[in-house]
Amino acid sequence: MKHTQRALRQSFICSEEPGTLLRAFRKIEQKEYQKYK
Repeated sequence: MKHTQRALRQSFICSEEPGTLLRAFRKIEQKEYQKYK
């Protein structure tokens, strides 16, 4: 299960634009940071 999820994520990363992906990751990071603050 975990392996298929990783493969899906990687195919998503490959199909996604690097800039957009980076922005999404930053948004998630900020959310996580505020949650654990």
